[in-house]
Amino acid sequence: MKKFLNKIKNNKAEAFFLLAIIGVSIFLRFYKINELHFFTYDQARDDLIVKRMIVDKEWTLLGPQSSMRGVYLPPFYYYTLIPVLALSGLNPIGVDVYTAIIGVLTVVLVWFFLREVFNKHIGLFVAGLYATSPLIVELSHRAWNPNTLPFFVLLSLFFLYRLFYRKEAKYLIFSSLSLGYAVNLHYGAVCLLPLWFFALFWAGVSLKNIKRALFSLLIMAFYASPLFLFELRHDFMLSNNIFQYFFEGERVSVAPGAFLEPMLASLFQLFTALLSGSFIQTANYVPFQFLGKISSVMNFAPVSIVAHKPLLVSFQWWGVLLTGLIAASVFWFFVKYKSLAIKNLEKRKVFLLLCLGTVLVSGLMSRLYIGDFYFFYYLFIFTVPFLFLGFLFWCFWQKKLGRILVLLSFFGMIFFNLKNTLKFEKPERTIDDIIKVSKVLAQDVDDSKTFNIAANYRSPDRWDHNGVDYRYFIESYFGKRALSWQPEDYEKAQILYVVAEGGMEDPINSKIMEIYKFEPKEILEEFKVDDVIIYKLSK
Repeated sequence: MKKFLNKIKNNKAEAFFLLAIIGVSIFLRFYKINELHFFTYDQARDDLIVKRMIVDKEWTLLGPQSSMRGVYLPPFYYYTLIPVLALSGLNPIGVDVYTAIIGVLTVVLVWFFLREVFNKHIGLFVAGLYATSPLIVELSHRAWNPNTLPFFVLLSLFFLYRLFYRKEAKYLIFSSLSLGYAVNLHYGAVCLLPLWFFALFWAGVSLKNIKRALFSLLIMAFYASPLFLFELRHDFMLSNNIFQYFFEGERVSVAPGAFLEPMLASLFQLFTALLSGSFIQTANYVPFQFLGKISSVMNFAPVSIVAHKPLLVSFQWWGVLLTGLIAASVFWFFVKYKSLAIKNLEKRKVFLLLCLGTVLVSGLMSRLYIGDFYFFYYLFIFTVPFLFLGFLFWCFWQKKLGRILVLLSFFGMIFFNLKNTLKFEKPERTIDDIIKVSKVLAQDVDDSKTFNIAANYRSPDRWDHNGVDYRYFIESYFGKRALSWQPEDYEKAQILYVVAEGGMEDPINSKIMEIYKFEPKEILEEFKVDDVIIYKLSK
């Protein structure tokens, strides 16, 4: 502790600016977090499963369902949320708070990593830009399993850097702990496994530390063990689904023509969108899929960030310039490496090779998949463009004129980020609105009759109609548990409550699957809560 305090005393200016960056980061991620809450299907489903583990002791070996039908992540994300949701009294905003905290910690880790590799100035500059990046901020204050990926992947890369630079095998263990958990958050992190296997082999052979290499392998096996147990109990259902999805569905191709263009275009757009991206309200038709076309790059076409929701990001000309300068600086470094008279070049070389390996392996692995691809699949490497930006700033920092250019770039980018980040739009509904409707519905439930819930949402972006967000509060806050939301569960129900945001013209003859599977014959009652109407239907 004394050593830590002495470091602060000797670096008062750095400590001041770091605290300022952390303060801004906290403000941007926590400001009115309850009003900006993004509580839709994925969030409500996850929280409901975790609630049932906490309250009903219904444990699961499966994590969130991936975008591949019938394929699930390992369950450690759910296990992590158990104390989070329990401490928040089952209030789902607690999970948003957890996500925001991880987002702030990512800012600190960016600073710490780049400070160790380069210097305190580079660490502060890039941490400040990461803290205020519109896209990063948007994804850092909403609960969703992929949204904490950047922290755990960056932590894994940090430990890999120390492994290769310090040549200490203990860092492979720490990296395995981080990367193994990252795979629990989204299967995109699997793209980094070739890099991890290389590190495993290097630690075992070059460092001659077989024991720690094997222990790291056991860590990865531990993270996968719940899925393996599930497989044994269900005749390898997940493996069969994966095989059918990828190979029988012809979603994998090793033909260069199939993956080369998407890989190059995607990586270019990833860098430009993260370093210079801003949200736009409307645009000509933009597909939800991240197509990865060179023509999109040349036309400065905006990209859609998440699936099923028009969250569009456009990038700026200077983002293209920065990306080009990063590529040029990397090329210059390796060409001039042996002739550069700069101290500690070796660790910068290790850092750069690690970043290059991460980008190339991730781009290649991800684009061998030729099915529907979305921008958020790259969440696991969202920090990497900022690491490269740190390298670019360091290159310029070697000269006096370069330092002036870095400072001008930093302040210009900070101004752009804050201008585009400080836009707090009021949502169409809040958690309190959902609770109010849920309470009215729960009070009418007759415990002697089975019931189910359907919903018709105001937002045209909602593809789901099972009312899982409403059923979360009906069950967690008011103790009324509906049947599940499979088609057969709607057929079994005796009563169906339809939550219609803005009302419905004819709920009896609706084409919504959840309603027509129930086969309603009459409306028993209607309840109006503000502009939401609850229809109570019977057979």
